[in-house]
Amino acid sequence: MKKICIVLADGFEEIEALTQVDYLRRAGLEIDMLTTNKSKEVVGAHNIKVLADNTMESFDENQYDAIIIPGGSTGVENLINNEKILKILKKFKDDKKLIAAICAGPLVLDKAGVIKDETFTIFPGLEEEIESGNHINAGVVTSGNIITAKGVSFAPHLAYSITSYLIDSKASERLQEETLYFIEI
Repeated sequence: MKKICIVLADGFEEIEALTQVDYLRRAGLEIDMLTTNKSKEVVGAHNIKVLADNTMESFDENQYDAIIIPGGSTGVENLINNEKILKILKKFKDDKKLIAAICAGPLVLDKAGVIKDETFTIFPGLEEEIESGNHINAGVVTSGNIITAKGVSFAPHLAYSITSYLIDSKASERLQEETLYFIEI
C-alpha cells in the first residue's frame, strides 16, 4: 500500500488538508498527518484544532511515497520558513516521489526549487510570486511527479488525481462514485 504524509503547520487550510486525509483513506491509501509543531496539536486557518498523527520529528522519508502541502496563507508562510520541509521536498523531487500542493501551497514548492521545470496552478493572483515554472489557469495540473490544485473547491479533484497517480484511474473513478462526484444538484 502506498503511504502519504500531509504536512500541517499552524494556519493550514482545513478543507484542503482534511479532504485529502478523508478521501485518500477512502481510496485505500495510508496517509499520516504530520505537524511541524513540537506537539501533535495544530490549529488551522479557521481556528479548527486538529490532533495530527505525529510530528515531523518522526518523519522518515523512506516510509513515504508522496507528500502533500495544503494551502492557507499562514500555514504556507510557516512551511516556507521551515528548512527541513524544503529539504524534504527537494529529496522527494530528486527521488521522483509524488509531491502535491493546493491553493498557496505551490509557493512552498517554488521556495524549495521543485517546480522550476514544471507546469503548475495556484490560487489566482499568487502566480506573480512564483519565480519559476510554467503557470496555467486550470483547476488541477499534473506535471511530472508534481500535482497542483488551484484552491479549496478543487480539494476533491486533487484527491482524485492523487488516487489516479498512486493507484490507477479505476480507483479514482470508484472514489468519485463513492463521494457522489457524478451526482447532479
